[in-house]
Amino acid sequence: MKINLTDKAVSSNVEITPEGYLICDIDFARIGIQSYLNKELVSENGLLFPEKSATAIINVLRPENEVFDTASLNSFSLIPLTNGHPKGTTLLDAKTAKFYSVGTTGENVQRNGDFARLKIKVTDLDVVQSMKVNKQFSAGYTSIIEPYTAIIDGIQIHAKTTKIRGNHLAVNINNARCGNGCSIKDSKYMKTKEEILANIKIELSDDIKVALSDALSEVETDSTELVAKITDAEAQIVTLTQQLIDSKAETLTVKADWDSCKSAKEVEIQSVQAKLDDVTAKLTDSESKVYELASVRAQLIVDCKTLLPDVDTNLSNLEMKRAVVSAKCHDLKDTASLKPEAYIDGRFEALKVTPTLDALDLSNAGKRKEKTAEIIDSQVARAKANGLTI
Repeated sequence: MKINLTDKAVSSNVEITPEGYLICDIDFARIGIQSYLNKELVSENGLLFPEKSATAIINVLRPENEVFDTASLNSFSLIPLTNGHPKGTTLLDAKTAKFYSVGTTGENVQRNGDFARLKIKVTDLDVVQSMKVNKQFSAGYTSIIEPYTAIIDGIQIHAKTTKIRGNHLAVNINNARCGNGCSIKDSKYMKTKEEILANIKIELSDDIKVALSDALSEVETDSTELVAKITDAEAQIVTLTQQLIDSKAETLTVKADWDSCKSAKEVEIQSVQAKLDDVTAKLTDSESKVYELASVRAQLIVDCKTLLPDVDTNLSNLEMKRAVVSAKCHDLKDTASLKPEAYIDGRFEALKVTPTLDALDLSNAGKRKEKTAEIIDSQVARAKANGLTI
């Protein structure tokens, strides 16, 4: 039967580092016989000895070859330190360790007489300050406990421990059952009525024995009820603690998903904004070019009509100039269409020196300006309608 357990340990060689960390050696995992309450030996299948009461004493042998097995010792290497045990019989994993960890065990785990020894480092300031000399520690671990019958040194053995695997090491633990040795968490228990009577060394009369037995029976009954209530309360605490851990883990997951989604959206928004800025810049540049080209076109129409009132303004810039030059320059009447663009531009500029404005009635400078503005507006509208093509 696989069972989660917690064992007490004692520290030595205590050192406080310049950073304020506490470092010390820990003796734990003693070999020999350990006594448990039956209720402490519980797995998913229930009590190890269901036929016995919850407060029955179960003597468990911890063999030397199991305690100092290489896999057993190595399992206590580099595991989390906790400030007290996680509530109930909770073991740590990658999901929950960050909520409890206040330090770590060292890498090397060795035998030290009847104990295993390792070094620990406590990195939480509040925990360091709360620890005192000889403050006990408690190892949390799993093991396989099997029914086993034997008598060793006159003690009846009921079970033995195998496959010990470390999970965490708790600091700030009191009330070790075995003094400076190893012990199990919550190990103080009430002795049975028979044990109390057997340990009385003076001779008692039968009447006193009966009265004392009755009184102890009442106390034992009350204690059993109290233990049951405490057990129920512990179970509720375990459930609520696990719910809290799950809730915190779920919250962290949701937050991580939100942060990831938020980051992705921010990148997407930045990309869209960059494209929008680029399009806006291009539109602004295009609009400026439209007005620039429209202004040039409007001025050219004014100049052409000044020279040739009936000029076809639907012609391109070059062809409209060519028509004016052909009409005004008699030497080019039949050959203007053969002349290159630069030649036509030169002859057209020469004609502008002495423009004829009578046909447009533009001798007045104000009218000329007004007409130019009218033509510019017309050409801008035309350019936009034709996809910015002038």
